[in-house]
Amino acid sequence: MKPVDNLKPEGEFTGRRKDEAPKGEKRSPIRHEDNLHPEGQFYEKPKQAAPLKGDRADVVKPKDHLRPEGEFAKRPDRNGIPVGEKRSPIRHEDNLRPEGMIIKAK
Repeated sequence: MKPVDNLKPEGEFTGRRKDEAPKGEKRSPIRHEDNLHPEGQFYEKPKQAAPLKGDRADVVKPKDHLRPEGEFAKRPDRNGIPVGEKRSPIRHEDNLRPEGMIIKAK
């Protein structure tokens, strides 16, 4: 049940007027002049040539000093291994049996 009160709105209610505030315009950015001016002539940067042979040492790969000695056992051939028979799966009996009367739905 909703409580009853004696408060009633009296007089006129006015909301915010939407047409009073005009939209503002965005201010244009202020750009100050700089006091930096180039003096004299500017020259292009000279293009560097590819490094010459004397600039960089040759890459020397160290030689391996390990050598296999003697005879090594080889893996046996897979053709000589007989293929076994596949085991039949084991199926256990379940212990779930229907008990009582079974009523068929019509």
